[in-house]
Amino acid sequence: RTRARHITKLYCDPFHKNGIKIRQDIDNAVKFGRKDAQINVNTNAAFSRSWASNILKNMPKMANAYNFCNFKVSNTDDAIVVAPGPSLEKNIDLLATIQDNIFIIAPLRSLQILEHHGIRPDLVVQVDALSDEDARYLVEHKPKKVTNLFLEATVNPVFFDLDAENIIWSLIQEFPDIHELYQSVPTPFKAPSVAIFCTRICLALNIKNICLLGQDLAIDGDRMYADGATSNLKNIGHAKDFDIAVPGFWGGEVKTRQDYAFYIEQYELLAEQYSEIDPLINLFNATEGGAYINGLKHIRLIDFIESR
Repeated sequence: RTRARHITKLYCDPFHKNGIKIRQDIDNAVKFGRKDAQINVNTNAAFSRSWASNILKNMPKMANAYNFCNFKVSNTDDAIVVAPGPSLEKNIDLLATIQDNIFIIAPLRSLQILEHHGIRPDLVVQVDALSDEDARYLVEHKPKKVTNLFLEATVNPVFFDLDAENIIWSLIQEFPDIHELYQSVPTPFKAPSVAIFCTRICLALNIKNICLLGQDLAIDGDRMYADGATSNLKNIGHAKDFDIAVPGFWGGEVKTRQDYAFYIEQYELLAEQYSEIDPLINLFNATEGGAYINGLKHIRLIDFIESR
């Protein structure tokens, strides 16, 4: 894939009654498509060698784990995606009181703070490959036993060695020979961040009410994460990178950085897509801080709980 440096659009029916909206939709699709393509090119250039190496090392362990096609969740229509943003601290104790009544899915970065508050997520997810340095740090700061661990097959092999009752793996469709070997199904979606990946897992599992918690996508003072989060992982970025103003959850503006701004756009596109695909899907944002995400229903966690 190469960068599209110039695009010419020819409108075949410029006098269509919905012509202005159609042109806007096409312009938006081209804009997001170019951005997504460039991010993929950059990511592949940086990580493709380590991904290939990791897959080869992980294949024997994948043979003894479950593929995503074997994974189902029953008896619930409700899920909470727990990200490790600063606002998570506001509701962490409330989350502990309902954990037996709702499907909780969380990136590995959220696990330390959840464990500290006695919360055991139903599914812990890791999709980033990690550098060898970060992987070694993880080995030294291993989490306690995990019930269900979901891994993309490109992750560093240390993740397959974590103490988990069940390991579920997925792999993108670009590796058909591996899927043929394992009789597995490719990951049925793509996502630019692990929290969006968690959201897409819930959608793939046909969960109807999905609520974001701690998904700030913005900085709070100089804090990017809740206290006690990310302790298992080393590289957490820099506060100075948050220089983009976006609408805040409570109104006004908050500061985000370039990759988070892209994630906000992707959430908005996801919400728009599923409003057309399945009107019974409800996407909530109960982060109670951070960035406002168009298309999601912004609500306090207590109100979400009472409504369910």
